[in-house]
Amino acid sequence: MIRSLIKLSSVVANIIGFRLSSVKISKLVGTPFFAILFLILSGCSNQLVENELEEFSESEIKPSLNRLILVNAATQKDIGELVNNYSFNASPVNIRVEGSAASVVFQLTGTESDVQSDNAMPYALKGDIEGIYNSWKPGVGNYTLKATPYSQRNGKGVPGNPISVNFVAVAPPVVVPVPVVTTASLLFFGKSNDATIATYGGGHTLQPWYSDLKKIGISEFGIVSPSAYTKVEMVTDNGVKVLHAQIIGNNPNDAGRFQGSTYLPTRDMGIYHHSQRMKIGTDVSYITNYSSAINAKSGDGWFTIFETWMGQSVSRMNLGLAKAAGVGTPIKWELACEWEEGSSTPYKSIWPSMLSSVPVPFGKWFTMDVYIKSGEGSNGQIRITITVDGEAPIVLFDVKNTTTVPGNPAIYRRKTDHMKFYIGKTLRKFMLDKGKALEVFFGDYKIFKD
Repeated sequence: MIRSLIKLSSVVANIIGFRLSSVKISKLVGTPFFAILFLILSGCSNQLVENELEEFSESEIKPSLNRLILVNAATQKDIGELVNNYSFNASPVNIRVEGSAASVVFQLTGTESDVQSDNAMPYALKGDIEGIYNSWKPGVGNYTLKATPYSQRNGKGVPGNPISVNFVAVAPPVVVPVPVVTTASLLFFGKSNDATIATYGGGHTLQPWYSDLKKIGISEFGIVSPSAYTKVEMVTDNGVKVLHAQIIGNNPNDAGRFQGSTYLPTRDMGIYHHSQRMKIGTDVSYITNYSSAINAKSGDGWFTIFETWMGQSVSRMNLGLAKAAGVGTPIKWELACEWEEGSSTPYKSIWPSMLSSVPVPFGKWFTMDVYIKSGEGSNGQIRITITVDGEAPIVLFDVKNTTTVPGNPAIYRRKTDHMKFYIGKTLRKFMLDKGKALEVFFGDYKIFKD
């Protein structure tokens, strides 16, 4: 009943000879409010007023809900709208629904199940105490939440249209200690502030990185960049000279591409370990509005930012950005490992692609650390860590699985595209048509002995 939604002071209630426990004046607007107020001030019986409230509940309130909001229970601040396939860390949260109703019934299914009703705003899955949200730490897994509004308290009266959403609670990212890099462990250090763009062998290369790499047995460092559709230049960012790569045109014959590749010695490197500083442009986050799925297998809708090859187009591992189909679905990291049995056959998965819900730091400088140990089965390993400037390192992936060509581990690791910006045709066209800047900045590049 509306009686529970209104707050009148006990002093006023005693003066008029009637006591209401909880009232929100905002709930009683228009004629019904004045009718009820008249009955109270006229000294009418509690039952008469309650009957009027009941009639007001059923006749005036048309229960409806708008959206679900995820709330950080620690800070009591909104995280954002909860939409289908949303994923978040399994940390203390609550979920609020916005709308107009006398009560809302929440039905939670999945890793945990629960049924709760809330009779007063804010309507929250786990309730609140005087507007302070209660805390809930969900178990890791998949969930479905259904919220149904009602015209009376405790889920009674006329129901409105429910809203529901599927979401995933994921394990919080693993924080790893900052690795100590000594001079002895460094095989190569390419400092972006010392670099310039120069032409080499018909393409682009960064100097003096090329000559330095040759000293340690690495055959070449080159940049692939179709000049008509990609702009590459050295720019200054916070006083440091960095490489700025931007896709500026719709190439009808190829996807949008920029890549800086290190060609490795013609021998198997049992362990390959490098780090690359980069910043993904803020506008790139607009890919969340692309209605189709983005992933390594989605035809013309992929987004790759690192790749390493074994042999001549035989096997590859790539890291990229991914999202499920639908406008507004969250952007995740994706790691895939594929190979081809022959030049005319499509790529096959060596192991299923994996997703990480660690937030993508758009518009922020971060260092990506890639460690690859050659091996088959659990003897192989690929670990990718990112460290946003001023924050602790976070592991994106730590996979112990095959990292070589299936059945032929002797094929050497040919090259790594540690600077990669490769976008499918339809996704690139969508972004450019919306006037969004497709850009990535690259900084220092290190190769380690271990």
